[in-house]
Amino acid sequence: MASRVVYWFWRFVHLLGRWSNRRLTRAGQLVLAAMAVTALFGVNTHANLSYQIFCFLVALALAARLAARFAPDVAFRRILPRFALSGQPLTYRLHLSNRGQTPLVGVSLRERFADPAPSVQDYCCVQRPGNKGLGPGFGYARWQRLCRMNTIAWPATVPVPHVAGSADATLTLTLVPQRRGRLELHGIALGRPDPLGLYFGQQTAWNYDALLVLPKIFPVPAVALPGSRRFQPGGMALASSVGDAEEFVALRDYRHGDPLRRIHWKSWARTGKPIVKEYQEEFFVRHALILDTFGHDRASDVFEDAVSLAASFICAMAHSEILIDLMFVGPRPYCFTSGRGLAHPDKMLEILACVDLCRDKPFASLLPLVTARIGQLSACICVLTAWDEQRRHLVAALRSAHLPLKVFVVTADGAVLEPGPMADQPEHFHALAGGCLAEQLAAIGQAPAGAFRSGGAGR
Repeated sequence: MASRVVYWFWRFVHLLGRWSNRRLTRAGQLVLAAMAVTALFGVNTHANLSYQIFCFLVALALAARLAARFAPDVAFRRILPRFALSGQPLTYRLHLSNRGQTPLVGVSLRERFADPAPSVQDYCCVQRPGNKGLGPGFGYARWQRLCRMNTIAWPATVPVPHVAGSADATLTLTLVPQRRGRLELHGIALGRPDPLGLYFGQQTAWNYDALLVLPKIFPVPAVALPGSRRFQPGGMALASSVGDAEEFVALRDYRHGDPLRRIHWKSWARTGKPIVKEYQEEFFVRHALILDTFGHDRASDVFEDAVSLAASFICAMAHSEILIDLMFVGPRPYCFTSGRGLAHPDKMLEILACVDLCRDKPFASLLPLVTARIGQLSACICVLTAWDEQRRHLVAALRSAHLPLKVFVVTADGAVLEPGPMADQPEHFHALAGGCLAEQLAAIGQAPAGAFRSGGAGR
């Protein structure tokens, strides 16, 4: 109950701050703060004259509000790229049309994003590590962390050049996405300060657009796993020319269940009975990329670093002949495959841009998804966010299937971890500290090569 009361308090403070940032200039915010102070000390009108200053400031604020009337008639259209990359500038164009007769002079423009305030459920579920109460900051640190998690990009204020009545203008806007996810652009706010420079008269034009911000990509060490090619049920319908070429072997009589596309029509016409073509079975290299999505703290940066690490491996293997199975658990277990002839790696990055923590299922729900495909896999890469008994059990199951394996464990503090099931291959077990992955991955890439080198040859 206490957390809910605190939530609504910080929600009110958050909305007041958003209104202040959008509507008030720096001088206007100073006037608002002075009004609060003089109202506090001016309650007793016989003790001091603060109430006179308060009345003057109120009159000043009302005059600024009345003088800031601003209602332009505008329309706009954005030209956005398909994707943006977290941490990299996003530049796009905006076509602005002034449909009124009044020119736009001294006007600034600002994008309107979705409100980053967390929900009541998120605020009440997230706790500070080792602290089950509100904490010394009365829950404000928790609020800030969740708002930061929900903020994909910060809006920038851009001056609008002089636009005459019934004229158009093209602006170039730049944003720097801070996190992966779906960046929603709800509209633009056109503002113009009043003559006193206290209050922004503002008009919002609504036009919804959205694009995906892909995770950060780090240079990763070469994926050098000696996985051999495995038989793939489904053959060419699944592989689409990855591995051995689709080679005609022989003709045989039709059997119930054979696809119609394999019927050899000329032989059927000659013999009077259905004849089908028989092809060579498919063998090719297939790697699994297992992403740990289990946790309870959505405001943790460890999960974001794990997603970025998985995306980096997807990009590193994008131009190889290897098929990649991305496995994780969300609302249900998922397995997405990319590779030549199947989904493009961009699709995998789109999926990773939207993946979220799984908080309502145990880690054991991932094990059936992995074990059901072990027979088709040549090697495996695990990106984990903890190193407990359940995760060791998963790694042990993969080792027992004699799969070449690399394990990366991302933790908040980068503590030294015992390799456990990877004790006989410590060069393939890496504990990484969240927040500085680039430096640690570079150090791994510069380390002497281990015993496993690039494979994929032979059956």
